[in-house]
Amino acid sequence: MLHTLEGARGSFDRRLSLRFALVIVCTAFLAFVIVAPTYRDYTLARHNLFDMQRFRLMLDTATLLAAERGPANNAMSTGSSPDGEKARRLAEFRARSDAALAQLTNAADVPLGLHDDELPLELLQSVREQLAVARAEVDRVVARAAAGPSREEFQRAIDSMFEVSNRFRTIVAWKANHLVEQDSGLAAPALVGPMLSDLRDYGGRIASQIMASIAVGERLPLDNVIEARRIEGRLLELWQVSNNHAGLFNNPSLQTSRAEIQQRFFGEGSGWSTV
Repeated sequence: MLHTLEGARGSFDRRLSLRFALVIVCTAFLAFVIVAPTYRDYTLARHNLFDMQRFRLMLDTATLLAAERGPANNAMSTGSSPDGEKARRLAEFRARSDAALAQLTNAADVPLGLHDDELPLELLQSVREQLAVARAEVDRVVARAAAGPSREEFQRAIDSMFEVSNRFRTIVAWKANHLVEQDSGLAAPALVGPMLSDLRDYGGRIASQIMASIAVGERLPLDNVIEARRIEGRLLELWQVSNNHAGLFNNPSLQTSRAEIQQRFFGEGSGWSTV
């Protein structure tokens, strides 16, 4: 009798253990079903944040490359002694551009669990090569400032700097495409970021169109007038598109910046009608 009771107890314990195990497995599966989508969303958001930080670095680099044209034009227009203020300013802007390009070249410090899209080296090398050519053209004009460089030499140096930005725009487009391929929800910043970057680039290009003629005291050629008008059209269109997206300027500081751009650049600076 005692042996029978012990056998029944053992059988009951096994069935109870099996049921407990089944409950644990079902609970774990249910928890996985609930938590997995949340974890997936968290991982995607974390990766998107990292990618957007890299994208911003590229847009900042594009701005620095475009900004280098200003001190380069100043140095070419009047010449620059090695220890002069214009030479120091040009060297400072070149150093900033080089540092930004170096950041893109160096392997990113990727957080655990994420990966970085490897930038094609041939794209970056093309930008570096053109930047070296453009800087050599600028330095050649600066060195000949006392002798009076021709308008063609001046314009060739300016066009070479334009080509640097043109080539870097390929890198920005490459990254923007990768963002959208990874998450279609990133389409808005992938489009708006380059658009605002182009506003800065084209704004500087208009001024550069007249610099060569001013520097040598010659009449502005028709080709430069046409190109300036073409850039003006691009700027106006980009500004109009950005104004159609009011959500871009919800931040008070951005609203202030927008109003300042509208007044100082599209108003006082260019003389264009209000967009």
